[in-house]
Amino acid sequence: MANTFKIKRSGTASAVPTTLEAGEIAINWADWKLFFGDGSTVNATMLISPSAWSNLQSAVAGKVDAADALLKAGGTMTGKFITRASTAEGGAALNIPYGGIPAQETRENGDIWHTANNIYVHLNGATRTFIHTGYWTLVSQAEAEAGTGTTVRTWTPERVRQAIEAVTGGYGTAVSLDIEDVVQPAQLNLAYREITDTTFTLAATDNRGIIELTNVAAATGTVPTNASVALPVGFRCCIVNSSAVDTPALSVTGLTIRPDNTRLKIKSKGSAFLAKIATDTWIFAGDLIS
Repeated sequence: MANTFKIKRSGTASAVPTTLEAGEIAINWADWKLFFGDGSTVNATMLISPSAWSNLQSAVAGKVDAADALLKAGGTMTGKFITRASTAEGGAALNIPYGGIPAQETRENGDIWHTANNIYVHLNGATRTFIHTGYWTLVSQAEAEAGTGTTVRTWTPERVRQAIEAVTGGYGTAVSLDIEDVVQPAQLNLAYREITDTTFTLAATDNRGIIELTNVAAATGTVPTNASVALPVGFRCCIVNSSAVDTPALSVTGLTIRPDNTRLKIKSKGSAFLAKIATDTWIFAGDLIS
């Protein structure tokens, strides 16, 4: 008759042997636990029951495709890689420990790594700095006004305004003007000449300016040919007739006047625009009569 070999055993749930000699074993089939002694401690290891194994198989069924499983470094995963949402208790959903920079020959497109200060990504054969802690440093007012920095830094609207004001001398600040500020030629830095005589000739100093006729009598104004006075092409001025008569009668001998060389007088209390557009060609337009 065959002998039956039995080890220490129990079918009572949660029962644990109090002592086991070194190499001695015991089993609790109610808990599916195996115990062994090392001479000083009773150690336990968990066995898996058929029902637990069946439950485990059901839990992972459809979750892992054995054909596509990542079994080693460098494997390729198909489909999306989805992590859980980050939580205060569970921490971040994804962690990439930082270290050194990989050697150039080991980098592949799509690689991502980071050091203590930077996050890098390798794209199209080139390594790009994705995030650098230096980028988070705010530009100081002195740096914004100097405008000489070449490193990538963080700017605020205030620093942008300070940089613009440093370049423009403060003209980037909005200014409110009274109507007197607008209509006074001296405050607009325009050339201004008052004509009190009955004759006058355009001069280079009239460029971009205002000529005002204040004589009560009619006046004659001479527009010089380029040969006599080489006023620059682009010369322009505004002539204002503040007198009570239609004046001046422009003298335009040797010149081409557009759009109408017969209308060369400015109506009383009117004004006209005069501009040189070619060597001896001018435009004269405004409150004009023949």
